[in-house]
Formats: sequence, C-alpha cells, structure tokens
Amino acid sequence: MSAHEDGGAAMRTAFEAWMSDDGKFPQAVRQDESGSYLLMTAATAWTTWHAAWTTIADDMQSDVQNAVASRDGYRREAADLYAALEPFTEHCSSDETITITVRTADVRRARAALSRASGSEGDHG
Repeated sequence: MSAHEDGGAAMRTAFEAWMSDDGKFPQAVRQDESGSYLLMTAATAWTTWHAAWTTIADDMQSDVQNAVASRDGYRREAADLYAALEPFTEHCSSDETITITVRTADVRRARAALSRASGSEGDHG
C-alpha cells in the first residue's frame, strides 16, 4: 500500500506510535508482507484512525477555502469602497487626512438601494 493510498506516512506514523504506546509494544503494529496489520485490533483501529484523519483533513480544507472566500469578499468590498470614495478624494491634496465614519445600517441601506436599482433596470429593459 503506497503512502498516498494509506493517507500519508505522517498519518501511519502517528497511528503506529499511538497503537504501540510510542513503540513500547511493537508487536501491536506488526504487518504482513502486503502491509496489513496482523492483529485484528490494529486493523480495526487503523480503519477508524484513517477515517477520522481523513474527515478532519477534509474539514480543515473546507475551513481554509471558506477563509479564503471571506478574505476575497472583504477585498472586493474594500475595492468597492475605494471606488465609491474616489470622487470625494480627487480634490484632496496627497497629504490631507480624511476621516470617514460608516455605520453598518447605512451600508445595508446602500446595498439594498443598489440591489433594487439593479433589479429595476432589468425590469425596464
């Protein structure tokens, strides 16, 4: 069985360390020539370990993908905000400081208005 098929060498190493009590009982993880564990207890535990490890890895990958999507969403919103502010800032000198306070409720109202405007344009076209 290849390292890829069994979920990787790190997973197998972690399992065998756990199953053999950090090597104190190497007979617990003895394998036959095909790589199958000789003890049914070890074979069953390996199947469970493998499933749990894979599920955790899938969940972690999903969490990373969600974090990336959120970050990309924030970047798009920031770009939209910069674009919206450009008309107000084009007459400012480069060393001028502008403080802008935006309330969440105002942002929600603006998004709803944009959404309605986008929908109504399509209805009249």
